Amino acid sequence: MGLPTHLHAVFAMAIALVAWASATFPVRAEPPPASALWSVDRRAAAASMRTAAEPGVFVFLRRGDGSFQKIDVSAVESKNLGKLGLAQRYERIETRAVGWLPSQGELLRLEVQTQAWHQGRRYVAEELLMLRTDGRVLWR
Repeated sequence: MGLPTHLHAVFAMAIALVAWASATFPVRAEPPPASALWSVDRRAAAASMRTAAEPGVFVFLRRGDGSFQKIDVSAVESKNLGKLGLAQRYERIETRAVGWLPSQGELLRLEVQTQAWHQGRRYVAEELLMLRTDGRVLWR
C-alpha cells in the first residue's frame, strides 16, 4: 500500500526546502590542514584526515568570501577497492589525493590513490574525481 497523495506532496516540498536551504546557506568549514594538497589556482585543496569514526578524504573548495566548503569524498576508496577486488581482507588501506589536474572552467579534477596491503603485497588503484565549483561531485 502506497502513501496517500497529499503525503507525497508534503515529502516533495520538504525535499525541495532542504535543497533550497543547502544551496542558499552553504556550510562553512575550517580551512584545510597544512598538509593539504592545493590545486594550482588555489581554488581547492584535498586532504586525508581522520574523522571521529574513521579516516576520510576531503576536498575544501574556496568560496568567494574566502571561507571554505568541506566535501567528504571518502566514497572514492570503495571505488578503488572495487578495482582491486573486495574479496581479499586487506591488513592496511591508505587513500590520499595525489594530484590536481588542470581545471576546465567550473570543473575541478583530482586524482585519488588507494594503496592496500595483503599478505605483504601492496596493491594500488587510482580514481579521477571531478567536482564542480559549486561542490557537486561527479566522480568521473
